[in-house]
Amino acid sequence: MRYIYPRFEGRARELLVGIFLARDLTICDEFEIEGSRSEIVMPLERLLVGATSRRAAHLVLAHNHPSGDHRPSRADKEVTRRVSSICDLCGVRLTDHLIIGAHDVTSFRALGLL
Repeated sequence: MRYIYPRFEGRARELLVGIFLARDLTICDEFEIEGSRSEIVMPLERLLVGATSRRAAHLVLAHNHPSGDHRPSRADKEVTRRVSSICDLCGVRLTDHLIIGAHDVTSFRALGLL
């Protein structure tokens, strides 16, 4: 969290951070995509390129809700399911998807959604 959280402080727009990890859990690639105040378009092509070109074994996603609400929306859940399926096809594990709120963080893995 200490590596990811500072990127979201004071953001008025949604930000998506993706971190690809090798089998030994070292960072092999990462990306940031800025969206609007209420949504981000998931960069599926970027996910595929990162997953296949860097020999990634894991992907951790994190995004903020500028509203301060850390709970996943229906759209968050659906996109996470799609990304997880794409990752599976590439041999990459979607290890977690974190939602950063004003005062709390939600982990899809901790909720049993991954």
